[in-house]
Amino acid sequence: MYDYIFLVCAREKSIFFDRFLKSINNLKLNKKKIKLVIVENSKKKTLYNKIRQKLKKDISFIYEIEKKIGIPYARNKAIRISKRFNTKYICFFDDDCEINKNWLIEIEKFKKKFKTDIITGPQIPKVKNLFLLLLMRKAKDGEKLQWAATNNVILKQEIIKKEKIKFYEKLANLGGSDQLFFMILNERGYKIKWCKDAKVYENIILKKKKLVWFIKRNFRYGISSKIIYLCTYGYLKGFRKLFLKFFYELFLSAIYFLSMPFKLKLYFLKFSMYISRSIGTFLGIFGFKTSKYI
Repeated sequence: MYDYIFLVCAREKSIFFDRFLKSINNLKLNKKKIKLVIVENSKKKTLYNKIRQKLKKDISFIYEIEKKIGIPYARNKAIRISKRFNTKYICFFDDDCEINKNWLIEIEKFKKKFKTDIITGPQIPKVKNLFLLLLMRKAKDGEKLQWAATNNVILKQEIIKKEKIKFYEKLANLGGSDQLFFMILNERGYKIKWCKDAKVYENIILKKKKLVWFIKRNFRYGISSKIIYLCTYGYLKGFRKLFLKFFYELFLSAIYFLSMPFKLKLYFLKFSMYISRSIGTFLGIFGFKTSKYI
């Protein structure tokens, strides 16, 4: 019986995976028993030797590959593997993150303070980057949320077994399968709350410092909204929420466009963020999709 199973979906030759493994080694377990489930989304094994060399010998792990390329496939395989073991909680992390050494201690403190089914927390960029800071989620400690991301989230294993839910694989080229996954659970009555002190840190690749990446990312957020909202709420409620989302994003983009003379760089980026999302949302409503992950 494990207290926690950590699920990590890694890309082929993941360049920051050494740092993730180091953060696992440094994690204060506080007498808790953990198991690491690593699924490499690749045609061949490229990380196994690195895991054997870098991970502490006393940390139990299982490693497999998922040959279908796309993060939802890897996440679903990780869930299937986790069901082989009895545990109280499963946790998702990204392969480019570093977990704060006190993460588990903060999670245990939070569980005693707040009653909830799912806990999520911040992913903080390791370098100063305005694009990433604008995208970073922020909330109050204990605040109830509608969804969580798989960069830093914990949920009871019994939820997965009871609901028989999985990540939506048709979102492989768009992203957002984690948002949809947790929105559906929230609609089914499971509480998601924010733990501000359960921190992970995101390592940055160079392309994430560029405006083109920032615009594409927000555009993709918008496109994926149709599938996410319709799968979560159904057609009538889903389309109503989609159009409200589109007009809200359009309204914010207009506000930041008019505010640009006051703080040019910041408000230009906020304008770019919301106008990209609104265009993506509008096109997504009418069935536009991308042929590959952008």
